[in-house]
Amino acid sequence: MHSLVKEIAKKVNNADESTIRAVLELLVEHGYELPEDLEGLRKFKGENPTLNEYETFSIQQQCELQDTVAKRNELWVKQKFTELNATWLFVIDGDIIAYGPDLSSYPEDDFIDFICKQMGKFPFVFIDDGRELLIEEEIAWHKTSREKDWYPTLEYKSQLKFLSLSIE
Repeated sequence: MHSLVKEIAKKVNNADESTIRAVLELLVEHGYELPEDLEGLRKFKGENPTLNEYETFSIQQQCELQDTVAKRNELWVKQKFTELNATWLFVIDGDIIAYGPDLSSYPEDDFIDFICKQMGKFPFVFIDDGRELLIEEEIAWHKTSREKDWYPTLEYKSQLKFLSLSIE
């Protein structure tokens, strides 16, 4: 066990692996580099399915696979978002094959099809959902025809850099 991991375990009362990972993730989020000898935490874990395999999966199985890989590699993905200043990543067998700084640069489906055909595998897609989304809610009250009677209206705005939605 790495000395940094042992120290964290001591300081956090013999913390389990998930707690140690959470602490290390916080360090990475705040710009700290992990020591090179923590390779087990720094390497991508998982293998992408071939396109043929992926197409046989139900939508639920596809989502479960993506979720499992995302959880297993949470620290690695966050570190790559930080290193590359990226909002989205395409990963095949631990190699980042495409990334972009914001969702407006996210590729069209035909690019994903091209990647699948060229690489022979379906990429894992990771999106840093904390970077792009802005949600704003406002409540206004309006009078009715009756005295001292008001009703609420709700305006909801959701904005991505490439899309704005307002429901009133």
